[in-house]
Amino acid sequence: MLRYLAIGLLIIFVVGGAAAAIVIGLRLGAAAPLVPKPATPPLVNVTYRLSGTTKRAVVTSGELDTTGQPLSVDIPWQTFARVPAGSDLYFSARNDTDKGTLTCEIIVDGKVIETSTHSEAGGKVACITTLP
Repeated sequence: MLRYLAIGLLIIFVVGGAAAAIVIGLRLGAAAPLVPKPATPPLVNVTYRLSGTTKRAVVTSGELDTTGQPLSVDIPWQTFARVPAGSDLYFSARNDTDKGTLTCEIIVDGKVIETSTHSEAGGKVACITTLP
């Protein structure tokens, strides 16, 4: 009988000790390794500019995967945005009514990084680029 009691106490001690070690380890904080947060790309100043000899055009601009709704504008026209570095940009304009030229420009921090010109009535001009 004493033998069974000793075996029982030994089992309780071993199992209880293991549980206590686990609880103590959790409470003392075996810290998980730190995972660095992904860096947020800096924002850059972008100007979309449209010029030409026609009076009006239909413009679409934005990031390539989220282009905006077409907008009828007077020429010359420009708009500004702050966009994350590395973004793919798209800017197009369509001359629906007049003969004449259309020139689109994508300007980043004051420097023209993409430009295109089209000169047919009903023609479309497009500037597509990836920001540095």
